[in-house]
Amino acid sequence: MKFKLLFLLSFFKLNFVFSQTINFETYKGIECEGSVPQYFLENLETQLGKDKLKIDLSKDEEVQKKALNLISDNSNYLHSSFTYGKVMFGDELTRYVGKIVKHILESNSSLPKDFQFYCKRQSDVNAVCHLNGVIFVNVGLIAHVNDEAELAFILCHEISHFQKQHSLNSVYEDYEVEKTERENRRVKDYYQTKTDNRFLKDRKAELEADSLGLFLFSNTMYAKNSALTVFDVLHNANYGYENQKLTPDFFNIEQLALPKRFFMDSVSKSKITEDINERYYTHPNTKNRKEILAKLATTLKFKGTQTFIAVKEPEFNYLRNLARFENIKLQLMYGDYGDVIYNAFCLLKKYPNNLFLNMSIAKAYYGLVKYKNADEFKSVAKRYTDVEGEAQQIHYVLKQFDKKQLNTYALKYVISLQKKYPKESALDTIKADLIKELVVVNELKASSFVNEIEPQNKEKEFYKTFLVDDIKNKELVDVFEKNYPLLEKRKKESSQSTAEKEKQTKERQKEIEKNGPKILAKDIAIMINKPIASVLNKKEDIDYLETEKFNSEVVTALFSASAEAGINCKLLVDTPAIKFTDKVYNDLVEINACIKQKIIHSTVEIKNTPSEKIIDYVNTTKSKYIYFVDCDYNQKYRKYNFKTYLFNLLTQKIVYTNYFDYKGSLKAANLKNSIELDLKYINK
Repeated sequence: MKFKLLFLLSFFKLNFVFSQTINFETYKGIECEGSVPQYFLENLETQLGKDKLKIDLSKDEEVQKKALNLISDNSNYLHSSFTYGKVMFGDELTRYVGKIVKHILESNSSLPKDFQFYCKRQSDVNAVCHLNGVIFVNVGLIAHVNDEAELAFILCHEISHFQKQHSLNSVYEDYEVEKTERENRRVKDYYQTKTDNRFLKDRKAELEADSLGLFLFSNTMYAKNSALTVFDVLHNANYGYENQKLTPDFFNIEQLALPKRFFMDSVSKSKITEDINERYYTHPNTKNRKEILAKLATTLKFKGTQTFIAVKEPEFNYLRNLARFENIKLQLMYGDYGDVIYNAFCLLKKYPNNLFLNMSIAKAYYGLVKYKNADEFKSVAKRYTDVEGEAQQIHYVLKQFDKKQLNTYALKYVISLQKKYPKESALDTIKADLIKELVVVNELKASSFVNEIEPQNKEKEFYKTFLVDDIKNKELVDVFEKNYPLLEKRKKESSQSTAEKEKQTKERQKEIEKNGPKILAKDIAIMINKPIASVLNKKEDIDYLETEKFNSEVVTALFSASAEAGINCKLLVDTPAIKFTDKVYNDLVEINACIKQKIIHSTVEIKNTPSEKIIDYVNTTKSKYIYFVDCDYNQKYRKYNFKTYLFNLLTQKIVYTNYFDYKGSLKAANLKNSIELDLKYINK
C-alpha cells in the first residue's frame, strides 16, 4: 500500500453523529459542516512557534534549520490544500474516519489522544500522516477499501508513522548520510550508493510502520484477516470499483450498436506483479510486505474478529458509495474520462437511471470529443494496455473511435439522455457545442446522416445512421444550420496565408487594447492562491515567514489597486479580512473547482453551466466575476511569473488573462502597480 508521508498540521473536533443525508439521485457533492478548523485561521508564525518545539536541540544548527524548513514547508502545503478546497471537515466521511480512530485510540491506551483527522478531495488511493498527528484520508482510498477493518489498519499504519516521528528522523538521518557522503565522494560507485541508501531508509520506515501498525491493530476488535489483505487495495484500484464485466450492450443507444471490432474478446490478465524490484522505490514491494506481516501476525494475539465496528455494513456501503460518487466528480474535473465512464457504469448497477451518473458519462464523452477534435486525445485517454481488469474494455473502445464517429456517438448519447431528463439545462449546452464541433470541425451537416450506407463503407461510416430519426426534429436541424456560416468562415481562414492570419490577429489585439475587454465589472471577488509568491532567501530556499508577510502586503495592495480602479473588492482567501464560515468555505470550494477545471482544460474550450450554488453565490454577493491571482518562481530564469485571470461565474468562462514577470527581488508595491493597471484595463 502506497501511504505517502506528507507531514502537515491542522485541527479537527470529532463529531460522531452518523446519518445518511445524501440523496444519490440528486447528488451535488460533499459539503463541509460546522466551524472552520482553527488551524487555518492561525498565521504561520503562531504555528511554527508550537511545532518547532519538536526539533531536537541537541542536533547541529544546520540540521535544526533543515527540520524547521520541513515544518514550515508542510504547514504552508496544508494552507495551500485548504485554499484549493481539498480539505474536508465536519462531513459524513470525516466523521466516519473519526469514529474508527476513536476505537483505535481507546484500544491502545498508550497512544496520545490528540490526533486530528480530515478527509481530502483527492482520487489517489492513499492516506497521509502529518507532523503533529493530523491524518488525511483521500476520498479515493475510501472508495476502494473492501471493509472498515482494512481502513482501520491503514489508519494504524499512519499513526505508527507519527509515533516513530519518521519525518523529523528522516531529516536527521539524511543529514548524517550527507556528512558521510561529503567525506567519501571519491569512493567507487558513490552516487549509486547514495541513491540506494536514500530509498533503503524510506523502505525501512514503511516496514516499521507496518509492524507497529499491526501491533496497534491487534489490540482493536477488528479481524486479523483484513490487515493481511489490505495491500491488495492499491492493486485492485486498477480494476475500478467492482471489476464488473463491461459488455457491448452498455454502449447501445436506442437499439443502435457499435461495430464488433470496437470490443476486445477478453481483457488482458494482470501484468502488475507484487514481486517488483524495489531498489528505486520508497515503499517495499507488496509481496515482501505481505510476507513480513503474515509472519509477525503469528506472534501476536488478536483480540477481535469484527469487520465493522464504527458503523454497520449497510452504513459502510453507503459511505463508500458516497466516496465513489465524489471520486467520479474529481475524476471528471481532472479529465480522467475513461475511468469516469467505467466507474459510473459500475454504480449504475446499484443506482439505475441516476441523473448524476448519466450526466457524468455524458460530460466524459463530451470532454473526449473536445480533446479528440483538438488532436490532443492522448492528454485525456489512457493506453488500454496500461489498464487492468474489466475496465480495460472502455479504454480499448475509446481508442477505436475516429473524430466523426466519437462526435456523432456522443451527440446521440446526449440526445437520448435528454428524453429522460428534458429539464436538464446542461444537456442543452453540451448538445449545442457537440453539434458545433460536428459541423465546424468534422464538416458534417444534417444531410450527412442517412438510412443506408454503402456496404464497402459500413465499417467506417456506421455513425451516419445514428442521427437519422433525430434530424427529423426541425429544432435540431436549426442548430445544425446555425453553424454552417461558421464552417464556411473556418474554410476561408484555413485557406489564408500565415501572413494574413498574423495581420488579422494583430488588428484584433489592437482593437482590444484600444477599447478594453468591455467587461464593466464594478464588483469583483479576489481569489488568491497561497502563497501568492514564495520569497526566497540567499540559498534559494523558501523563507515562509517572509512569504507570509509579503502575502499580507499584497492583500493590502490588492484592496488599494481595486479602489484605484473603481472596483469593489471582496476577498476569497483565508485571512482575518473575512469571517470564514463553512458556507464561505463551501463557496470557495465550488468557485475554485470551476476555475481549476478551466485551467486544467485550458487547451480546449469545454462549456459548462453554473451550478445552483454558483448562481446562489452570484445572487447573494451581486458579483459574477472572480479575479484570480497566481504566482510561481522560475528558478532557471530567476524571476517571478504572475498570472491573473478574470472568470465569469455565470458563463463559466475565463474572459481575460494577463501575465507579468519580475526579475530579482519582488516588492509588493511593484505588484500593486501591475494589478492596478490590470484592473483599470478590465474596467476600461
